[in-house]
Amino acid sequence: MTEPEPLGANNNTEYELVRSHTSRGKEMVGKKGEMTKGTSLQGSAVTLSDWNEVRIKGGRHDTELEVDARLPTEEGLFRMYLFRDLAGLEHIALVHGDIKGKERVLTRVHSECMTGDLFGSLRCDCGPQLRYSMRLIVDAGMGLVIYLRQEGRGIGLAKKLRAYNLQDEGLDTVDANIHLGHKPEERDYTVAKEILEELGVSSIDLVTNNPDKAKKLSDLDVLVEAIVPIEPKVNPENLDYLRTKALRMKHELDLERIHHYRPEIEETVRYLMKKRSENGSRVTVLHLQGLDGSFPGMNWKDMLGADEPLKNLIEAIRDRHDTVIVDARMLEFPGFVLPRDETRMIIYDPKLWLPLDHPVLSSKDLGVITVNGAQKEKMSKLKELGAKIIEMEASCSGMEAGSLLMDLLGESKGTILLEGPNRLSSLAFTRSGADLIITAVLPFVSGSRDRDCVEFESVTDNNLVEETRVRNMGEAVLHMGVVGGSRYPKG
Repeated sequence: MTEPEPLGANNNTEYELVRSHTSRGKEMVGKKGEMTKGTSLQGSAVTLSDWNEVRIKGGRHDTELEVDARLPTEEGLFRMYLFRDLAGLEHIALVHGDIKGKERVLTRVHSECMTGDLFGSLRCDCGPQLRYSMRLIVDAGMGLVIYLRQEGRGIGLAKKLRAYNLQDEGLDTVDANIHLGHKPEERDYTVAKEILEELGVSSIDLVTNNPDKAKKLSDLDVLVEAIVPIEPKVNPENLDYLRTKALRMKHELDLERIHHYRPEIEETVRYLMKKRSENGSRVTVLHLQGLDGSFPGMNWKDMLGADEPLKNLIEAIRDRHDTVIVDARMLEFPGFVLPRDETRMIIYDPKLWLPLDHPVLSSKDLGVITVNGAQKEKMSKLKELGAKIIEMEASCSGMEAGSLLMDLLGESKGTILLEGPNRLSSLAFTRSGADLIITAVLPFVSGSRDRDCVEFESVTDNNLVEETRVRNMGEAVLHMGVVGGSRYPKG
């Protein structure tokens, strides 16, 4: 991985502290920010915001680079730069790749959260945000994390813990800070501006859900070209906290789409985005099947509907495509969530199963692929509801559907997801030249045939496979388990 050259230490400059916010009164600051009277401000009640009001004589910045070193991490290789401000606080820049003189450098400005970053507290999403940003930067090939020492949105660790106690008594994070005599938000980003200038960054793409952070940086003349959102990492402990951030602090979080965090989901989505970036991949197939390769039988929707992580993964993958062509059977399971408004939805529905009251009909640009002449009255009603009907000849060989898919892929702009079981995913590879595949293997054996060419009633019930084990064996993946009766309700 490419590493930037060490920047080297700045020239020593004599500084004079004109105004101090400590009880000690005026002090003098000598070379490299050391107190000339032998008094350290580390333990004083000085905030980062206080020190940004201090005026300096001489030197380029109030914040100076002291040392840097190579830092290999689980997320990737970084170079760690330590900056010290006038209060003696140490701030960090983690740099990946060559950022000097570059524009639109992917940047996370992260304020210290000892409880979340170090101890993995579930009360917030700070730790996952930090690690996600590091992985995102490594995947992009260039970027930095600026780590600012302003714990608890600027109020310090002790008061942050007192705020935790107030939250346990019923206050939200905003009211708890106010109760302690603070503003809801007291962070300052002057040090971040100076670090960016010291590292030679011209402009940034800011990784955040917080528009106020972008505004404060812009007010400091940092050129923020774009905001890159972070998928929230939700658990039962931080759900109310995230809702408060969205409703009262105006963070850009979609409360309807918040779901519990699963590292497998993040890893899968990151893989998808990385391969798309590396290979220019355009067409992704999301394939569902049982252990014997068959499509689930009559009670498949109960099984999939009960699998919350899989539902969340499907939702996350849909959101990252411009067009979603989905088998109608995927709409059956409970809790189906529509993709983003900008996503074009096309339903593959040869028998025109789609109910007229299904939420998917609210999609702005909806297409329905079906067989010529299938349920003409229903077809007319779907047209009245705004759906575009795309008709094809009935064929169990898939020739007509395959040709139609090729035409749709040629017409569609951007990235495309083909989602569903047997027929649709098979057509994607034989006819459309799909680039990526994600296969979800559900724990059952069915023996059922393709429902496009048989009556639904002839499909056998599922047999659930219990005590499943998965092992990698060379290039193969072994799925093992005991075949037993289904514990899911019959369809």
